Amino acid sequence: RLQVSRYVIIMPALKAIYPALSSQFIIIMLATSIVSQISAEELFHTAAFLESRTFLNFEIYSVVAIIYLILAIGFRAMFNLIHLVAFRRH
Repeated sequence: RLQVSRYVIIMPALKAIYPALSSQFIIIMLATSIVSQISAEELFHTAAFLESRTFLNFEIYSVVAIIYLILAIGFRAMFNLIHLVAFRRH
């Protein structure tokens, strides 16, 4: 009974909602400072400090945008790898 529930109900449901959940995580990561391990707030504070010293607005914030892009692509690759491992049987 537990195996039936696992393979007939839970796995197809997880497979159906996994892309939406991973996309939602990426959106939340980009929209908030939830990535406190790399301290996004400090990233912008440092960028503002460097901008006030060097007046290189475009260059500094371009680097910040590239860092966020690398984070988003890295998380997307991680979620794709998890998807391949978790749902390879189905």
